[in-house]
Amino acid sequence: MLLFWSLSWHGMVIENHRELIERRIVGADRKADKFLSLIDAGCSTANEVAKRYYGDTYERQFSLVMSEVIGHLDYLEERGRVDKIHVNNTWCYMESKRR
Repeated sequence: MLLFWSLSWHGMVIENHRELIERRIVGADRKADKFLSLIDAGCSTANEVAKRYYGDTYERQFSLVMSEVIGHLDYLEERGRVDKIHVNNTWCYMESKRR
């Protein structure tokens, strides 16, 4: 199907959807890389990554922050960049040995 434009839920007309999608993927990859750097620096849980990356925003917007962090950690896991293990009822992340 050929798509020339689409409407976002925010009312904007999107005329170059391929470029927008590519920019969003690049942005998601960039943020995931930052989270991976935090894991490499010793943050092993989503909570630790969230506190370190978001600072005061962690307290003010906890559910949004945790959703964002967990989503990116899932993305890193799916791409084989981190491994997740269950330790004392907590999911811990580490750089993947498969890289």
